[in-house]
Amino acid sequence: MNIGNKNNFSIEVVETSRNEPFVYGNICLWIKNQCIGYFNEVSYLETVVSSLKWVLENKNFVDYHHFGDTDEEVFYYLMNSEDELVFKAEFDICDTFDDWTIRIVLKNEELYFLWKYSEKPFYKYGEYDTFLHGEIVDRNILNAVLLELNKIVFKTTIC
Repeated sequence: MNIGNKNNFSIEVVETSRNEPFVYGNICLWIKNQCIGYFNEVSYLETVVSSLKWVLENKNFVDYHHFGDTDEEVFYYLMNSEDELVFKAEFDICDTFDDWTIRIVLKNEELYFLWKYSEKPFYKYGEYDTFLHGEIVDRNILNAVLLELNKIVFKTTIC
């Protein structure tokens, strides 16, 4: 099942098992028509819900231009600096995404996702490019995707 719009932000998810309160499934993100995550790996879906809630509730993302003027400069800074603001940009979801580095900053007051597949992945999952990608993700779309994912994971509409 795909929730959202792959052109901006969506989640592809299939529940594989449920042993209350634990719900497991296959999951990946789609941003700007780019797949992020290894869909065939089973993940604890509540972790993904919690991570997305954190993004929507986080008021501490740092402005893109604090780190540089281009995606490459910003990403390099986020990956190599000991500046404690760097930690505010980290986005760690679950094991499915271990070979992707995902960072979130504010660009023109919008959520700006930067991501890159590892040039030396722990596992060889398939053909993913290793280019740096960046895209503004609409908070309203992210929120709508979270609400739908929440219904699947918790069988409820309350988030």
